[in-house]
Amino acid sequence: MTSADTLIEALLSEAHETAENIIQDAERTVQNTLEEQRNKGREFARERVISIEKKAQNDSMIIKLRDKT
Repeated sequence: MTSADTLIEALLSEAHETAENIIQDAERTVQNTLEEQRNKGREFARERVISIEKKAQNDSMIIKLRDKT
C-alpha cells in the first residue's frame, strides 16, 4: 500500500465514523421528538378528559336543580 492508499483508507474510515455519529444523533433526535409529542398528546388527552368530567358534573348539577324545582 502506498501512503496515498493509507491516507484514503484513513479518510474513508473517518468519514464512515462521522456518518455513523450523524445517524445516531438523528435517531436520538427522532426518538426524543416522538417522546415529546407522545407526552404532549397524553397531556392534551388528560386535560380534555378533565374538562369533559367537569362539564358532565355541571350538567348533572343543573339536571338535579331542575328536578328539585
